Amino acid sequence: MCKHSLYDENSPDCFTCLFSWYGLLIMVGGVDLCLPDSPKPDSLKPNLPKLGLRLSLGFRVGNSVLVGLPVYLMRRLQSVFNAAARLIFYLRRSDHISDALICLHWLRVPERVELKIAMLTHKVLCGIAPRYLGPLNRVTDISGRRSLRSSGTNRLVVPPFRLSTVGSRAFPVAAAKIWNALPDSLVSITSPSSFRHHLKTFLFQRSFS
Repeated sequence: MCKHSLYDENSPDCFTCLFSWYGLLIMVGGVDLCLPDSPKPDSLKPNLPKLGLRLSLGFRVGNSVLVGLPVYLMRRLQSVFNAAARLIFYLRRSDHISDALICLHWLRVPERVELKIAMLTHKVLCGIAPRYLGPLNRVTDISGRRSLRSSGTNRLVVPPFRLSTVGSRAFPVAAAKIWNALPDSLVSITSPSSFRHHLKTFLFQRSFS
C-alpha cells in the first residue's frame, strides 16, 4: 500500500502502487483473478471478498496525487476497481458492474479523486490542514474587487500557471477548480463530517445518474 504523503517528491507513482495490489491478488490466488469465472481453489474462494476490499482500502491513501491523470489511465484504474467488485460479488466479466459499485457505495475513480481534493480544500479553509497545503485565497478576500456574483460566494481564486500538464495538477490550482465546481449548498457547509457526507452523496449521484 502506498503510505507516502501528498505531493511528496519521493513518493512512488500511486498508479503503480494500486496495480501492485492487483498483482498481489493474482499472486495470492495463483490464478487470473480478473476472470471471476475461471477455476479457483476451494480454499481461496472465501477470501476473495476480503482481497477485493483490501484493494479498495489501499487506494484511499495518496489518491489525491492522481488529479489531472489522463483519461486512459483513469479508465485502467477503474478496471482494477471493477475487478475488485467482481471478486466481492463473484461476478463474471460479462456481468454489469454498476449495480455492484452502487451496492458497495464505491465512487468511480474520478469522483474518488475529487472527493479527496475537496476534503483537503475544506480542511485548509477551516484551518485544520497542514500549512504546506495553503493558503487558498477566497474571491471575497481580494481587495478592490468589483461587485460580482462570485464575490458574494465562498469561491476560490485559481492561481495562474504556465504548464497545463503540470501546473494544473498543483494543489492550489486543482483545489480551486474542483471547489468552484461544487454547488453553493456544499461549499457553505462548515462541519468537516457533514461536508464529507453531503459531498460523497453529491458525487455518488453524479457518478451513477
